[in-house]
Amino acid sequence: MTELEAVRDILCSKSCTCVVKKEDVLKTSRERGIQPVLQWLEEDTDALKNGVVCDKVVGKAAALLFVYGGIRKIHAGVISSPAWSVLKEHGIFCTYDKMVSRIWNRDHTGLCPMESRALDMEDPDEAYRVFRKLVLGKEDDICNTEH
Repeated sequence: MTELEAVRDILCSKSCTCVVKKEDVLKTSRERGIQPVLQWLEEDTDALKNGVVCDKVVGKAAALLFVYGGIRKIHAGVISSPAWSVLKEHGIFCTYDKMVSRIWNRDHTGLCPMESRALDMEDPDEAYRVFRKLVLGKEDDICNTEH
């Protein structure tokens, strides 16, 4: 079983929405959206570096955050084509079960607000700053500028 398959099994067996494995550290979440990723990065900017991720839904906002975090592999249950493009552009190995043109909001009445906000973004650093402020309410006081 590959490392990515093992992480995918954990996602399914624990009913998680997102799982990150970095060396011997395993992070899991049942929260929806990009909040868990932002929280992990807030706690430790290297929390995802060289990690392997399995996420149920990956839109462009999440993809940019995963690039910012420095993941090396990801499997998505559902991925938007803009998210897939971001991951490929940054050389991140990516597999998925289903690709869609866009990620819809929870009511399916329009685009996911994070997907909509990310559509014109290309810079992972900018995405982290914008979504950190939007989702976590944190201002631009980031000390680590190595990303």
